[in-house]
Amino acid sequence: MKNILFINEPDLYFDKDEFIACLPEIDGEDELLKELSAVLKFPGYFGHNWNAVYDCL
Repeated sequence: MKNILFINEPDLYFDKDEFIACLPEIDGEDELLKELSAVLKFPGYFGHNWNAVYDCL
């Protein structure tokens, strides 16, 4: 698995082997994990932690 990158100008970044998710302004880790879960359509058993992100990807 490649690293997660946070980029300010996604229109200038392209790699056909990677996924770009556009998220609203995030306020904290809990909100980030919640938004990632929604945008990436993680299953209902998603554990809302970084190990769970890795497992779901």
